[in-house]
Amino acid sequence: MSKTRKLFLVLLSLCFAVAMSMSFGIVGFAADETPVTVSAVDTVASEYLNNGFTMRVDLTTDAEGLPNPLTVNGTARARYFRNGASAALGTAQSRNGSVVKLYFKDATGLAFTNGVSEAGDILVVDAGFSFSNTSGTSYKVEGNLVYEFDGSELVLSENTNTTYTFKAVNGAGTESTTSDSYRVMIDTVEPTVELEKTVTSLTSVPYEVRVNTTVGEAGLESITVDGKDITAEKAFTVSENGAYLVTVTGNNGKWTSVILEIDNFCDPELKITDISFSESVKQDKTPFGIYFNTPAEITISALNTTAVPTAEISYRLVDENNAPLTEWTTYNDESKPVIDKSFRGYVEARITDTEGNQSEVYLSHGITVELETSDAPTVTAVSAEKPYVSDTWTDGHIDVTLDWDAASGVAAYYYQKDGGEWKPMDENSLTVYETGTHVWNFKAVSVLGKESGVSTLTTKIENGIPVLQVGVNGAIGVETSRDITFTLYTPNALSDITYYYTTGNDEWIEMDGNVLEITEDTTAVYQFKAVNEAGEESYESLEYSVILKHELTEIVVKDGASAPLKINRENPDEYYMVGLNVDNATVASLKSDLKNESVQVHIYRDGEELSDGEKVGTGCVVQYVASEDPMLVYESVTVILYGDVNGDGVIDDADYDLMKQDSVSSTPAIDSGVFETAADLNNDGVVDCFDAAILNLQLAGVKDLDQTVDFYK
Repeated sequence: MSKTRKLFLVLLSLCFAVAMSMSFGIVGFAADETPVTVSAVDTVASEYLNNGFTMRVDLTTDAEGLPNPLTVNGTARARYFRNGASAALGTAQSRNGSVVKLYFKDATGLAFTNGVSEAGDILVVDAGFSFSNTSGTSYKVEGNLVYEFDGSELVLSENTNTTYTFKAVNGAGTESTTSDSYRVMIDTVEPTVELEKTVTSLTSVPYEVRVNTTVGEAGLESITVDGKDITAEKAFTVSENGAYLVTVTGNNGKWTSVILEIDNFCDPELKITDISFSESVKQDKTPFGIYFNTPAEITISALNTTAVPTAEISYRLVDENNAPLTEWTTYNDESKPVIDKSFRGYVEARITDTEGNQSEVYLSHGITVELETSDAPTVTAVSAEKPYVSDTWTDGHIDVTLDWDAASGVAAYYYQKDGGEWKPMDENSLTVYETGTHVWNFKAVSVLGKESGVSTLTTKIENGIPVLQVGVNGAIGVETSRDITFTLYTPNALSDITYYYTTGNDEWIEMDGNVLEITEDTTAVYQFKAVNEAGEESYESLEYSVILKHELTEIVVKDGASAPLKINRENPDEYYMVGLNVDNATVASLKSDLKNESVQVHIYRDGEELSDGEKVGTGCVVQYVASEDPMLVYESVTVILYGDVNGDGVIDDADYDLMKQDSVSSTPAIDSGVFETAADLNNDGVVDCFDAAILNLQLAGVKDLDQTVDFYK
């Protein structure tokens, strides 16, 4: 008959376990009331241990050596199935998490593996059970699964401070006596050490180092620095560079040592150590080769290892020649200053302590801040070693030089000719040889890529001699009464031309334009020349002899003439005379009203000269003829007598009839030219009944015609 026993391991600080009996009569097991004994391998110390603690339970077994102790976690049931029949292995209950273990072998000595024996028996154990056999193989139930693990000893390796007692219950339900109490104190924690320097920057003043440590439940035994106990202070003072050995020991005997290297002691100093700037966009090796195209932030680093506190750090800007641009200003590291305008130069900084001691001035690297560019490049132009003014003419090439001020410097200059494409210049200058008028635009680009404005220069170059041509309207080399007009041309000129003339006295007189009209009586020899805007002169023209005598050759009305005669010479093809006396328009009367010294006055109708007694009417021609040469006609004018449309010198019904006929007939009754002018009495451009009506008023003596009007225009 097999015997079974149960063993309870109870943590008194956590729970009290209640053992329950188990009956195996159905499967042929008999209860064994043999008491169970419990023993511990290790004795319990009164001090904390810093390693594991092992207790082994020795069990009294039956004749077949089948110990069956059972402990239970919570309430659980286990049933044993054999050959289809089931039997209750028993129930057990405990409190507060005691560990459940089940050691079991069947009558044939077959062990259960994963809840199934070799004979096909099935062991069903509710969740929370663990079981093992005496061979050292143990099983743990999780849900409906059974896992194998090894162990028959209670090993305590975790930190603890707890009292353990044990008892056993055999298969018949008989409990053993309670074992002695076992106080287990385990502290395996090694001390940790953290050293906190109260000063981390360079200094010459002693400062404190704090020791922050953690230990296990056993507590702190001591803290030493180079062998000196500082347990109470938990801090020590350092005053020089070197290595400091700090050791922390716990009451569990474990200790930790740390070496602290102190290297921030230095000789007393008061100085600026660095001036740095925000990120630049470009750098090179030039004196101001740290470039910014956005505001540059200034960071100033200072060192004060003296015993006197810092009063302030101050800074100022200086230009590229070290001339101050700003006053000294207090530096605030919480609100760092920025250079927010174009700048090329340095930053100076200094530190002052509370006693007024001041460091040497620290000079930064040269920097360039370019936020905006200046205006367009300055253009300087020179021609013929003289300053050249834009949009003026010159007769030689033009040297152009550009100058532009950019904080970062000039990367390149560009030019554009007459609106074409932009092209780079080799340097900052170019030479213009192109003749004529050209418009040049110039711009510059800085090292940081910023463009300037655009400058404009208009060049005008003319380096050829003007070719002068002279046109003459009038008689040259002979005496004449008609005005003489000279018109000058320079077809090869690019610039405007100024013309000059001389009459032989070596004085050149500037003309107003290119036309010279000689209207005054004169006898002179004229010569001409042209000068372009570049100052180039043409060759002097040929000589032109002018003999102009208006008092002899031009028809002139005497002062106090009997008729209001008017002569119009606006039409170069035909001159007109109006204002004749209607009542006395005879040849003799007209001649007496004209000056006739040294000239002959001839009056013609249809090519026939009229005698003194004949009437002068529309269409008659009055001529001045040279007395010495009847073939030389100085001037001819055509007479218009308004109302005299047939040219007989009389205004009568014959003229009225012609006007009426002309106004109603498709065939003209009045000749064209001056005759139509004499008939168009209202000057509306047509001869009609209205003109006839006006003439009728003249014939009726109601209203005389005005013979001085200029309807001929």
